[in-house]
Amino acid sequence: MWQNPTVAAALADWDFGTAFRLIRQIASLRQEDMSAITGLSQSFLSTLESGARRLVNIDKIVPVLERLGVPPASGATSRPGFRCPVSAAGFRRAVHAVIHP
Repeated sequence: MWQNPTVAAALADWDFGTAFRLIRQIASLRQEDMSAITGLSQSFLSTLESGARRLVNIDKIVPVLERLGVPPASGATSRPGFRCPVSAAGFRRAVHAVIHP
């Protein structure tokens, strides 16, 4: 999913609402699943995906990207304060843990 040009463009633009919606669709996740993975509330994800709110606080962005396993090569990770995230395999494990508790 990280090579998907639309996901990559949304991450590079820090358009997390679009990026999260696309990631959910590609991974066949519900907002509740994404909430469990990212630590963001389902209601916040809903407003983020609708464009009513934006995720702009670096203290929230960094852990969310890490929990999703966004690779260092994405545009989002070139921002200051971003630490190396977990691998894509870590993302798959997180998704599996949510879907198959």
